[in-house]
Amino acid sequence: MVDDASSSNFRYQFQINNSNFKLTDDNGFDNRAFLVRLAEGQHRFVVQAIDQEGNIDQIGAKSDFVVDSLIPISQISQPSRHQVINGVFDIKGTSNDSTDFSHYEIRIHA
Repeated sequence: MVDDASSSNFRYQFQINNSNFKLTDDNGFDNRAFLVRLAEGQHRFVVQAIDQEGNIDQIGAKSDFVVDSLIPISQISQPSRHQVINGVFDIKGTSNDSTDFSHYEIRIHA
């Protein structure tokens, strides 16, 4: 009988940021890892499979990712708050994000 390489035959362990490897659940049979309370910034996730005989895949798979839960900061400098304006006018201000500012949008609410 030939066994297939079905994921149900493997256990899994993972590592985040060069920490110690941990099983994905009490026995390592869950093919998901739950990452909680990660700090802002760059992280590396590594996963390895463990076969029924206990052999560990030394190459594994890895992925680098960024946690960015901080909102961009925007400030309007002109017109000033509560300034009454009419006609055509310039809107001036700044917007930034420490990691990946994409674009800005201006909406006028009447």
